Amino acid sequence: MKPIATRLSAATGLLLGVSNLSAESRPQPWIIDMGAMTYAEEGRNTGVELTARGKRELDDGSEFGLAAEIDVITGATPNGATPSNTVQTFTQSSGNGAYTVEANELPADDTHMDTRMALSASLKQRDNERLSTDINGHLSMEFDYLSFGLGGGATLELNDGNTELGAAVNLQYDMVHPVGNVPVAFGVMQPAGRQQPRRDGSVTKNVDELSLGLVQVIDRRSLLQLKLTTSHMRGYLTDPYKLLSLIDHANPATLGATTGYVFERRPDSRRMKIVYVAYKYHFDSGILDLGLRDYRDSWNLNSHTVEFGYRLFRPEGYFLRPSLRLYRQQAADFYRHSLVANQPFPDYASADARLARFDGLTLGLEYGRALGEQRRYSFGVELYTQQGEDYPVDAVGIQRQQDLFPDLRTIVFKYLYSMAW
Repeated sequence: MKPIATRLSAATGLLLGVSNLSAESRPQPWIIDMGAMTYAEEGRNTGVELTARGKRELDDGSEFGLAAEIDVITGATPNGATPSNTVQTFTQSSGNGAYTVEANELPADDTHMDTRMALSASLKQRDNERLSTDINGHLSMEFDYLSFGLGGGATLELNDGNTELGAAVNLQYDMVHPVGNVPVAFGVMQPAGRQQPRRDGSVTKNVDELSLGLVQVIDRRSLLQLKLTTSHMRGYLTDPYKLLSLIDHANPATLGATTGYVFERRPDSRRMKIVYVAYKYHFDSGILDLGLRDYRDSWNLNSHTVEFGYRLFRPEGYFLRPSLRLYRQQAADFYRHSLVANQPFPDYASADARLARFDGLTLGLEYGRALGEQRRYSFGVELYTQQGEDYPVDAVGIQRQQDLFPDLRTIVFKYLYSMAW
């Protein structure tokens, strides 16, 4: 028979083992992030977005994530037509009603309202000491839009964890079913109550995306991130609610006057390439963030972005993060502020200001504080201004008296709360 001390030691070890096993098998808490954002464009749209994201470590060491979003947009949305020196009347998308825009005002649909809901899920698991993989999916729904997406990726750690290589593939399928059906390209908008130039009830588009990434630890204070992304969109890429003004270029007495409106048309293919470089440096008092983004696509809508941020840690336990973002974009090949009446139309044309040449500036300030080991909150404000070509050289007559790209000013408020549950 074993000595009593030996038997007691074995029993104690067994009990400790059971206790440890119970602790290890105890479900891990959910790490939950809840956010809210609201923004207001001067004289245009306002919006509210609510988000909830959660992730949890499972018993096998993998990580499961869920996310939900809902946002509501309402207000006046520019419809693509140019301002004029007379009152303008536009037919609503349904064809049953109309709205008017005062003289010398940017035409915008003040009946616009949209709600979007999105759900997503992800699963990330570590296959071995160096390799981890993940899969994800999402569903997004609007009144006139439905989107499905699937993706997957892998991350490889090298150099004792100081180098991380990543690759990901994402596939997306969208269905567009505009109010009033899909408009005929360059079809002339008719007065309310008349038959509008429309065809299919719904159309589709697909998106394929591949991204490659590198994260390199430079030293104990700094790291560098590089990400390359290429994607291909194909299918219906036109905005069914955007118009172009037809402008009189023939009669001196009415030169530049609007004679009618047609629906836009964009190419059915778009290839995009993005290069993103980020650098982080940890000072004793805070963290410096620098980012550069170069975007190019087959529509020649190229853009450049420079981002700067500094998270300043205060002894009182909170942080402040001022930020600056500079953005410059050149116009798409087929961007036109208007079309000439009684002349053949180009293959493609759009007056959507998002496809025009413009510069953007964002100033931001964020405040945050930890409330405990696994609770924290932050809120911030951003001011965004956008400036484009107000008086293009090819504008004529009455158009020369109008601001064809009014400045846009937007204020954004953000709030985030994180906790373990």
